[in-house]
Amino acid sequence: MEITDTRDAGKNVDTKDEMSLSFCRYARLRNLPRACIFLLLVYGFCFFGQCCAAAGEAGAASSGRYGGRVVSIIDGDSLVVRHGERMSQIRLWGIDAPEWDQPHAHYAKKLLQNMLLNRKVVIEPYYRDDYNRVIAQVLLGGQSINQLLVARGYAWVHIYYCKKEICDAWKRLQAEARKRGEGLWRNREAVPPWRWKRMKRR
Repeated sequence: MEITDTRDAGKNVDTKDEMSLSFCRYARLRNLPRACIFLLLVYGFCFFGQCCAAAGEAGAASSGRYGGRVVSIIDGDSLVVRHGERMSQIRLWGIDAPEWDQPHAHYAKKLLQNMLLNRKVVIEPYYRDDYNRVIAQVLLGGQSINQLLVARGYAWVHIYYCKKEICDAWKRLQAEARKRGEGLWRNREAVPPWRWKRMKRR
C-alpha cells in the first residue's frame, strides 16, 4: 500500500492557492478582463502539455524500443522511419551492405524495399552516430531485419562494430550463406565495404 504524506500535500495545496491569489490580485490591479485571464490560463496549460508530450516522445526514442512506419529506403542498410511527427534516419546496427558502387548494392537495397517500405516496424536503438543517424536493430513481426539480410547473403557482419553475443550467431549465418553462394556470395571473393572504401582511397 502506498503511503502519502498529508503534510506535503497540504503544503502543495497552500502553494497553489497562494499562486492563484497572487495572480488574481495582479489581474485586478491591472484591470484585466476575466475572459483574458481565462484565455491566458488555457494557453499556458496547453503549451505545458505539448512540451511534456514532446519530451516524453524524445525520451522514448532514445532510451527504448519504439514503433514507426518505413517511408524511404536509402540503401541496403539505411532507411527513414516516421514515428509520430518525427522522421529518423536509421542505420542498421552490426552489419554492412554493399556500397552504392559495389556489386549487388542494388539487390541489397531492393530486398530491403520489398521487405520494409510502407511497413510498420519496431526500432531498437543503440546510439546515434556522428551523422546523427539512429544505429539500431529493426524488427518486423519480431524478426531482426539486420539478421535476415546477413542470412540472405546481402550484408556482412561488421567486424569492427558487431561485438555483442548475437554477432557470433550472425557470423554463422553469414558462413552458411557464403557456402550456399547466396546473394553477394555468388562472388566468393566479395570485398566487404570497409575494405572497399580503403581501396578507393589509395
